[in-house]
Amino acid sequence: MRIRILFCLLVFILLDAVSVSAQSAQPTDYYLYNIITLDCNLKQERITVTVDDGVSIEKLHDSSGDIVVFKTPAAALMFIMYNGWELYKEFSSVGGAGNSYSGTGSVDIDTVYHWIIRKPCTKDDFVNAVANGIKGVK
Repeated sequence: MRIRILFCLLVFILLDAVSVSAQSAQPTDYYLYNIITLDCNLKQERITVTVDDGVSIEKLHDSSGDIVVFKTPAAALMFIMYNGWELYKEFSSVGGAGNSYSGTGSVDIDTVYHWIIRKPCTKDDFVNAVANGIKGVK
């Protein structure tokens, strides 16, 4: 009898642990994500930002419709954070074109910086963002 009670108690504890694990696997926090690409000309202090919001990819504009130009990448980041976004991930990609023969010639190498930013949102806002970003299903 005592073994049977211990067995039932053990089964109850295991089932409860599985239930808690399944509940914690479901997301409770929702975020809107944007991918930022920095177009940099540091010598001229001219940084423009391209924003991929999941629906379109466009240069960052101010309320008047003018393209926003920053002096430094830090200024761009502070502007984004000031508007309620947080830096989630950052990475860079390198590309270039040019001519080279046996180590001679010129090669232009560009480094493009990307930031993934996010902002907390409701589940409804998240679901709408996902739906708005889907072009169609074949």
